[in-house]
Amino acid sequence: QALSLDPVQQRGREALAIFNTGDTPLRVQRNFAEFDSQLGTKYWKTRDAWAEQDLGRRRSVDTLLAPHACQLLLLQPMPGPLPPVKLPPLLHK
Repeated sequence: QALSLDPVQQRGREALAIFNTGDTPLRVQRNFAEFDSQLGTKYWKTRDAWAEQDLGRRRSVDTLLAPHACQLLLLQPMPGPLPPVKLPPLLHK
């Protein structure tokens, strides 16, 4: 299976195309920052362009792509600070 990603920026908005070039279904679960470090700095109002569906406020993608399928996400930055990162407790021996 192969995953191809293509972030594109225009006027502060982003478009993220996710491709499954393989012959079997592909589950994609990734933070936006894994596609482009700048995408991880904020929350995004997310829309599936081809399904014409608003996906809400997101910082990640979780989708199942059919073989040879593509999903096009339109991302618009949302105002406001990010919540604090919760770190796991340290393990002591």
